[in-house]
Amino acid sequence: PYRKTCYGSKEKVTEGWAKSFGDLLNDVVATDEDISCVFQVVVGGGKHTSNGKANLNAIAHRDAQLHGAIFDLFRSDSEDAIKAADAFSKRFEIEVVNRHQTAHPKVMAQWASHGDLEMNKKEVWEKYIGDEALYNELRRIKKEVDPNDVFHSRFTIRPAED
Repeated sequence: PYRKTCYGSKEKVTEGWAKSFGDLLNDVVATDEDISCVFQVVVGGGKHTSNGKANLNAIAHRDAQLHGAIFDLFRSDSEDAIKAADAFSKRFEIEVVNRHQTAHPKVMAQWASHGDLEMNKKEVWEKYIGDEALYNELRRIKKEVDPNDVFHSRFTIRPAED
C-alpha cells in the first residue's frame, strides 16, 4: 500500500524549498517504520505545460511553474507505519507545499491522493479538475459510458444526473 501526493505551483518556489523537502526526506529515511519513499520533481512552465493536440496534462492548472513535487510513501499495513506515512504526508503539505509553493489554491495532479477524495464535492473536484465546465462535461461523458456508475470509487467522477 502507498500514499501518493503531487502538488504543483503557480509561482516559483520560495527560498528554502529544497532544504525543507530534503529535511523531510532525511526523516523518512531515518524512520524505524517500514516506509519507503519515491519522489520526483518535475519542473516546467511555458511550452512545457501543454501535451499533445488537446493541450492537456495531469495538472488541471496548466500555468504551473513547478509541475509537480511527487512524494510517494510505500508502507506496510501496520498501524504504526500507516500513522507515520500519514504524518509524513501532512508534513510534506504543511512544511514544503504550503510554505514554499502555491498554497491557495493548491495545484494538484488528478492521479494523486490528497486527503478527502470524494469527487462529488466541489471543494474536492475543483482542486483536481479546476474548471466547472470541464467537470460537467466529464460527468456527461461518464453518464454516456457508465450510466450505472459500475466503475466507481471515492475518487471517480459521478455520472451526470437527469
